[in-house]
Parts: sequence; structure tokens; C-alpha cells
Amino acid sequence: MKSIGLGLLGVGALGCVIYPMGYIPSALYFITEMGAGVTWAVLIGLVVLGGVLAYMGMKGEKAESQSQG
Repeated sequence: MKSIGLGLLGVGALGCVIYPMGYIPSALYFITEMGAGVTWAVLIGLVVLGGVLAYMGMKGEKAESQSQG
């Protein structure tokens, strides 16, 4: 879960940085047809969702390592 979260976080953060320059990750190009507001909402949503998943994954790994040790 941690790696999926970090991947989503990375794609969202990269999109937020390069979208104002006129670029977008190719996997997310289809959202640009819906307008700038939707594009920003999706990119920010990816950052938030990725951050939450990464945090939960790290927390789960920590709890698992403490229960074994």
C-alpha cells in the first residue's frame, strides 16, 4: 500500500509542477479535455490520496514490525 501511495503522490506532485508549464503526465492527458478546474482537482486529489495511502502503509509497517519484535 505504501508503494502505491508513493506512486500516486509522485504522479500528482509531478503533474502539479509541470501543468502550469503546459505539460501533463501522459497517463492523465485525458483529464485536460475537461478543463483546468477538473485537472487541478484530479492532480491535488492524487497528492492527497497518495499521501494518505503512503502514511497508512508506513504506519501499518511500523505496527507490524513492533508486534513481531
